This record gives sequence, structure tokens and C-alpha cells, in this order.
Amino acid sequence: MECKAAAYQAVWVVMRILVVDDNQHFRRHVGELLMLGGLEVVDAAADGQDALAAVVRACPDGVLLDINLPGRDGYAVAASLAAICPAAKIVLTSSDVDEVPAAVLLECGSTAFVPKTDLATLNLRWLFGGGFGHLNE
Repeated sequence: MECKAAAYQAVWVVMRILVVDDNQHFRRHVGELLMLGGLEVVDAAADGQDALAAVVRACPDGVLLDINLPGRDGYAVAASLAAICPAAKIVLTSSDVDEVPAAVLLECGSTAFVPKTDLATLNLRWLFGGGFGHLNE
């Protein structure tokens, strides 16, 4: 009996990410991290209003959203974003909070929370659901 190996072609789909944070330097640095992780930053917003406008223009595959925003906080913004673009994976982040209970994530339409200090060591592609491997690779 002869066994033939099937040929597989890997397809790398670029995931489009919206970054929402009121700190311009953080937006720039995390944008670089996302690009190094094989993700495309399609837009950046400094507050909830700008984030909602960006999502209305084009629904991203994922949103990295700071909890502590001026005006509406990240939880309220996440709920609005999830209503407008339910397919987007919303990941909350903060430098002031260490964890967010799963019930709160579900309530605001988010899929995960990651402290800002952990973003540099995570597999960001995996975090947004577009890759293989483990979270900490």
C-alpha cells in the first residue's frame, strides 16, 4: 500500500486591529508590537467616540481597548463596539487593573483582558484568534 503525503499551502490571513488608548506613545508602541506579531493596525483612536467612528467606517477583526479612557470608560465603549461590530474580538487592557472578572468581560462584549505589562510577552496573533501556538509564545 502506497502512502502519499498531501501538500498543504499555509495561508496567512492578516488580522486588522483597532487600537484604542488615550496615550499616543502607547498607541504607537503597541502598534509596533502588533505589526511584529503579524497583525495590521488599521486605525487608532484616543477615546470612545473616535473608536466608534473607526468601527463604523470599517469593522476590524479585533480591538485592543484601554479600560481607562477619557469620557466613557472602556467597558461602556466595548459594549457599544460589540453591538456595532459583533465579529470583532475585543481585548481590554490597562496599566491600573490586574484582572477583570469573566462575568464583566461577557457583560461588555469583550473576549479577554491583558494587563499592559504583559502585552510584550504574549502571542498577540493567538490572542486575537488568528494564529496557531500558545498565548505566551
